Amino acid sequence: APDALHALEPLVHRGAVDADSTVVLLQNGVLGLHEHLVARLPKASLPRFVLAASTHGAAKPDRDRLAVRLHGSSGETLFGRPLSDSTDSDSDNDFLRAISCLSANPFRLATVPPRTLHAQLLLKLATNCALNPLTAVFNARNGQIARNPNAQSLIHAICCEIVSLPAFHPLFPSTTPLSTEPSTNANASALMNHVLAVANATSENHNSMDVDVVNSVETEINFLNAYLLRLARESRLSMPLNKAFVDLVALKLALNRAKRDNLK
Repeated sequence: APDALHALEPLVHRGAVDADSTVVLLQNGVLGLHEHLVARLPKASLPRFVLAASTHGAAKPDRDRLAVRLHGSSGETLFGRPLSDSTDSDSDNDFLRAISCLSANPFRLATVPPRTLHAQLLLKLATNCALNPLTAVFNARNGQIARNPNAQSLIHAICCEIVSLPAFHPLFPSTTPLSTEPSTNANASALMNHVLAVANATSENHNSMDVDVVNSVETEINFLNAYLLRLARESRLSMPLNKAFVDLVALKLALNRAKRDNLK
């Protein structure tokens, strides 16, 4: 998400991307990135956005940030309009029709209605927020986190905070903010089970946030857990564990950068 932001903003300001352009956002933190771009880019030059969610897994043979990624596990990639988008552009429709024609290929591309896509993006966001910071702070593979009871306890606590956010109620309609009712715990457990299933399916992966911290480069945390904190503030809720992991990732990144600079 940070790389996409840094790449796209100059193109808009130079006029290379404008209101006649269609931009596809396909990365971790899509919802936060899309909101950020809509808020910051000039309205007259704002391109049309198509959002996407992918469940394909990819891995690198090592944690060199520039290493080629290998296809690690099969999934699907869903495309659609943002939930807030009421436009009906011919170019967007042409693009979405083209994607639909590719639905039979091995990468399983498909278009879905905005509400369906939004639910998938929420689930992916929750999964990234519950898993990625732990791997980055503890420098662990996805599977190492998934199999550790202490990590599972942390994931469940993060999930409890996530399912209490009103933004996630479409996934868990029985949840109320800061509720300690059984339904909230059940929803958190269901979300945790999904996170663990994803982690186990990609067990040998060092995910993107861990790779970024190891390489001392900007992470996606501002479009994941920090984005959740903004949603929590808007709802006057507190997410202390998510806040702690935002700080821990920032601290570890700063320490790694200082160590790197001292070696120069």
